[in-house]
Amino acid sequence: MIEKLRLVPSKRRHLLGWIASNLLIGMGIVMVHNGQMFGWFNIILFGPCFFSWLLLLPGASWLQLDKDGFTVCVSFRPDRYSWNHIQEMAVWQGVVSFKLQPEHRGNRPGQAVARAISGYDGSIPDTFRMDPKSLLELMVDFKQDNTMDSKPETPVFKS
Repeated sequence: MIEKLRLVPSKRRHLLGWIASNLLIGMGIVMVHNGQMFGWFNIILFGPCFFSWLLLLPGASWLQLDKDGFTVCVSFRPDRYSWNHIQEMAVWQGVVSFKLQPEHRGNRPGQAVARAISGYDGSIPDTFRMDPKSLLELMVDFKQDNTMDSKPETPVFKS
């Protein structure tokens, strides 16, 4: 049994996205300079992506599974979840999503909006070089190995 596992995102995927967004911003600047209004659209739409280089820094994003639960870190902000607080995990819209038990939901920013949209309290971004179904199976294995539930939970797969 593995006691701790840390997954990190694919740097290549982030780098390609960053390069593409910067090229579109550059194209927008050239268009604005030549007097075309479409350039402003490119700058406004892809400008926020310019700061995605922060995600390339070491330690910006990761997922750690251990015997007590899991920690998801996105943009240097880690969120910790205990296996005992997880009610259900499933693949929803291509990402691993999870429901917390009602007494453990809390008031995390965006959690009520996420629950209203998807029915889940949180999701794990699809950046960890792993198929969402494989990641879900790995998480379910960690949860089953480390909780004292009498009946094993079966993962729910949704598209």
